Amino acid sequence: MSMLDENIIKQLEEVFSKLKKPIKMLTFVDENVKKSVEMLEFLEEIDALTEMISLEKYTLGENAELEEKVNADKLPVVVLLDENGTYSGVKFHGIPGGHEFNSFILALLNLGGAGQEIPEELVEDIKAIKEKLNLKIVVSLSCPHCPHVVTAAQQMAIINPNIEAEMIDAALYREIVEKYRIQSVPVTIINNDRDKMFIGKKSLEDLIHLVKESLN
Repeated sequence: MSMLDENIIKQLEEVFSKLKKPIKMLTFVDENVKKSVEMLEFLEEIDALTEMISLEKYTLGENAELEEKVNADKLPVVVLLDENGTYSGVKFHGIPGGHEFNSFILALLNLGGAGQEIPEELVEDIKAIKEKLNLKIVVSLSCPHCPHVVTAAQQMAIINPNIEAEMIDAALYREIVEKYRIQSVPVTIINNDRDKMFIGKKSLEDLIHLVKESLN
């Protein structure tokens, strides 16, 4: 059964025609994990819409070195690679449906050079971050505010190779919800530190400020 209806397919074909650089979606699949299989089916539908987006898939454990390189430590997962096949730092742990469908499409556009314009001063602020940085954005697919934070974090990752930004679907990872005692979303977790958790909608400017404060 298709996850994309005919109207959405037509819209995506038009949107993807604006891509300037090729993108690769990378996923690892375990047939015993239902959501992992569903993720693959979703990505295959996206892959069929344009030659500018390709799909690379492996059975879990088939390419352990690559799994480790992109930190594919939870399923389901999709990782975005840039035009050189380099890990962009953008990762989704959870099928990007609901409101996160928008953040996924924006991630593809931003990585493919057809996305949002960012003021130069913010670009410089992001590039100035020298430390390795992991941003986990814990979301609900029904949350209208979550994609804003996900997209902001992923914009930072695309600009700065020191930054990794991952969307995490709270409904699939109860252990993360319990570990960080999450009661509402979105939640931004910086470098897996329970003392560096921030609740609520954040703009790109907000996120840059929080990161800088946390790293000082």
